[in-house]
Amino acid sequence: MRISSTAHRSDLASEQIHRGALISGYGKTVAGNACMRCIFSIMPVYDLKLASSFDECRKLRDYLAVMADREGFSQAFFEELELVVKEAFVNAVRHGNGADNEDVPVMLHFDSFTDESGSILLIEVADCGNGFAMYEIENPALSSHDMKLSGRGVFLIGCFAEFMDQVCDETGCRLTLRMRPY
Repeated sequence: MRISSTAHRSDLASEQIHRGALISGYGKTVAGNACMRCIFSIMPVYDLKLASSFDECRKLRDYLAVMADREGFSQAFFEELELVVKEAFVNAVRHGNGADNEDVPVMLHFDSFTDESGSILLIEVADCGNGFAMYEIENPALSSHDMKLSGRGVFLIGCFAEFMDQVCDETGCRLTLRMRPY
């Protein structure tokens, strides 16, 4: 199935990107020797605000499909991106905002840059809660976790994202990821 197929995209996702979620694109260059490396944006910034509900996963998928189509991401990269962002969203809903609490949002932000090594997609997923200590999670590949029904999301994210960081403060937690589109 091609992600460019309009039969599988939500009109709402396309409309969100067209009407406001497509915020802006910008470039940064520094002339002269002061710039060790020049970074510039290669795609517009995308922002998405979803209710803190597992029911929003379909909207998230549709939104990612439209973004991936517009940016020319490969089908394989789209599938990795969808897995990573869905796991991050589910964690924000379950652990950050307290599971299906539609009164508080989950904010998603996507920005892409290029540097001397290629394209970089930065992803931020922010909730309004206390989150959890991401770096204290045990490895789900250990035999003691064989029969657990959950606990693999952060592990899966780490398999596909080349960088992962979590910052929590009084406003909530923000997970920042870096992936390389292809």
